[in-house]
Amino acid sequence: MSTTTSRFTTLDPLPSPIHFIQCVVHKHEIIICGGAHKENCYSYHTIKDQYKYICSYPNYVRLYGHCVVKCVENDASNYVTLLSFGGNCKHTLRMKYISVWGDENKKNEDAIQKEDMQYCNKWMSLTSNGNAIQIGENADNYAGVRAIIGGRNNHLLFITYYPNNIDIFDLNTLRFIKRDFLPVENNGWIRHHCFVPKQNNSNQMLLFCRNIGLLIEYNEYENTFQFQNTRVCTTIRQCAEYAYTCFNNSILFFGGADTTGNCNSKNVHVYSMAENKWLQFEQTLPTFVTKCAAVLSDDNEFVHIIGGENRAAAVATHMKTKVNIWTDAKRTEKESHWMMEEEEIRYIEETNAELTKKGRDFDIKKLKDIEMIIRYWFSLLSIEKKWSGDLDSMVSRYLMVIVVRYSPDNIHVVLSLDDNTIRFYDIKSKKELQILKGHLDKVNDAKFSSDGNMIVSCSRDTTIRLWDIKTWTMTKILKGHRNNVVVAQFSPDGKIVVSGSYDKTIRLWNVQTGQTIKSLHGHFGYVNDVQFLPNCEQIISSSSDKTIGIWDVELGEIICQLKEHVSPITRVAFSLEHFSVVICSSGSTIYTWNIISELQIKQLKGHSNFITDLKSFPDGQTVVSCAMDKTVRLWDVQLGVEIQKLEGHSEDVTSVDISPDGNIIISASNDGTIRLWKLL
Repeated sequence: MSTTTSRFTTLDPLPSPIHFIQCVVHKHEIIICGGAHKENCYSYHTIKDQYKYICSYPNYVRLYGHCVVKCVENDASNYVTLLSFGGNCKHTLRMKYISVWGDENKKNEDAIQKEDMQYCNKWMSLTSNGNAIQIGENADNYAGVRAIIGGRNNHLLFITYYPNNIDIFDLNTLRFIKRDFLPVENNGWIRHHCFVPKQNNSNQMLLFCRNIGLLIEYNEYENTFQFQNTRVCTTIRQCAEYAYTCFNNSILFFGGADTTGNCNSKNVHVYSMAENKWLQFEQTLPTFVTKCAAVLSDDNEFVHIIGGENRAAAVATHMKTKVNIWTDAKRTEKESHWMMEEEEIRYIEETNAELTKKGRDFDIKKLKDIEMIIRYWFSLLSIEKKWSGDLDSMVSRYLMVIVVRYSPDNIHVVLSLDDNTIRFYDIKSKKELQILKGHLDKVNDAKFSSDGNMIVSCSRDTTIRLWDIKTWTMTKILKGHRNNVVVAQFSPDGKIVVSGSYDKTIRLWNVQTGQTIKSLHGHFGYVNDVQFLPNCEQIISSSSDKTIGIWDVELGEIICQLKEHVSPITRVAFSLEHFSVVICSSGSTIYTWNIISELQIKQLKGHSNFITDLKSFPDGQTVVSCAMDKTVRLWDVQLGVEIQKLEGHSEDVTSVDISPDGNIIISASNDGTIRLWKLL
C-alpha cells in the first residue's frame, strides 16, 4: 500500500532493511542487488508495487560497499547482464537476468535456449578461457567504489575508488587499459561518491564527493585523461553517501551524511550540467537518510529512493517522487534567496583564489568584484570594511593570559592568569589598575556583571569568587564543585551565576546568598562551556562527552541535546535569530548546528591548529575565533565563509572577546600581549 506525503509517495517497504544498496533498472523492474551484509537479490515491479526474490550471492561473498552496473545489450536481447564487483571484500561476478514476473518470464524463457536457462538469474564468476577474472588488484581499496560504462562501443568500465584513483577496464578483453589519479587537493579522498556520465558524451564524466567536484574527459584514441575542477555548493560540501540520479543533463541529490557518517541530511539538491549551477530545494525528504539508492524509472517519470540508513540503523524505506515536480516547479522565495547567497559566495571564493595567486596571474578585472563584495558585506553584516591588526597592543609581563574579557562600559578588560590572579586593565591608558588575589590555583575565567559593578571568577582550586569593583574586595566564595571549575558567568539580570566544571555538573548560584540554587546533571564528560541565553530562562552548555545541552533554568532540566558531534566540544555560541549554535571542538574546525532539526549545517575551515576560543557578534551571523595557529579569524556562519584573518601574534592565541559596541576585538596570546583590533 502506498501513501503520499508532500512530494514523496511511500511504497511497500523492502523485504528487509538494507543500506549501501545497489540497484539497476530493467524495463518495469528495479533489480535490487544486495547491500551491506545483505546478500539476497530481489526484483521490484514498478507497476505492481511488489517484490520477488531472484537469488542470493554465493556463500563466500560478503557485501559491503560493492558496485553493480548494467551492461549495454542488443535491444533485441531477452535478458540483461549485470556486473557486480568491488566492496570491502572483493568479488567479481556477473548475472544474466531474465524477468521473474509472470508473462514476461514465460516469454523470455521461450526465447532462450533451455541449455542456457541454467545460467540465468544467478551470480557466477566472470571468466575468460575458463579462468576467473578479478576486477581490481588485491591492494586496491574498493569499499565504496563507483563505476560507469562508456566508450564509443560501450565497452569501457570507468572505475573510481579510494583514495583518488580512476581506472579503465576493457569489458571486451577483460583487461585494465589505464590507471590514473584524480587531482584531489589537500589530501582529499573519494568513497561512496557520485559518479555519472555526462549526457550525449560517452567519455565525459562528473564526480562529486564532499567538497570535491571534477569534470573528467577521456580521450579514447590517445588513452589520456583531462580533469577540470567543478564547484560544489556550500550546503552539500560536507556530505557524501547521498543518493543521486541523472535526468535531462542534471543530477538530483537526496540526503547524505558528513565524513563521520554521524550527521544525516534531509536536503534535496540539483546540479545542472549545462548551466554549471546548483540549487537546494526548500522541500526536503520526509526523513533523514543516507547510504540509499536513487533510481530513475525506465519511463523517466519517477525517481525511486530505496533503502539506506537513518540514525545509524539500516531502513527498509522505499519511496518515489515525480521528476517533473523538481524540474518544472517555480522557484520559491527561499530557493531564490539561496541561489543569490550561493552566487555571492562563489564570487568571494573566486576573488580570494585570485588574490592568493602569485606572480602575474591576478586578473585586474576582479577588482570590480572586490568592490561588489565589500558592499555586500557592508549591507549584509552591518560592519565596516576591514579589521586592522596594525594597531595598539597592551604588553603584559605575564606569559600565560588564560582569558581576556571586556567590561560593559567599553573601557576596561579583565584578565585571568595562571599565576592565580585576576588583573584589571584600562584600555585607553593601557595601564594595570588592580590585581585581585584570593584564588589558590590557576584562574580559568573572569567576567563582568551586566552593570559592570562585579566580577565573577573561577579557578582550578574548585571555587568561584565574586568581586566588588568599587571596593576591589572579594565578597563571596562559592563552594560546591568537586573538580576544576572552567567557566562562570552572571545571568543578564545579575541575580544568578552559572558555572561549569570538570566534575561533569553545571551549578546555578544565588548571587546575594552565595548558595547553590540547583545542580544540573546530564553530561557524562567535563563541562567545558556554559552561558545564559538572553532571556535568562535557558542556558546552553558544551561538554567533552561530545554533546551540547540546552537547559531550562527554572526546572533545572535539559530540554534539548545535540548528540551527533564526533569530538569533545570546547566552546559554544548561540544565535537566537537563526536558531543555531556555533561550536568549536578539539580540532581546527568550527561547526554550526540547527537547534530545531538537530543537524549540522556548516563546517568553517581555515585554522590550522587547535581553536581555543570563540565569540559571536550581536547579529548572530558573525563569529570571531582564535587558535594555536597564532591567528584570529572572522566568519560569516550563515554563508559558511571566512571574512578575514587577523595576524600579529607570535604565539598561540588563547582568548578573544568583542567590545559591547562591536567595534573592537581583543585577543590574548602566549606571546605576552593583549592585542586590540579596531574597525577602520
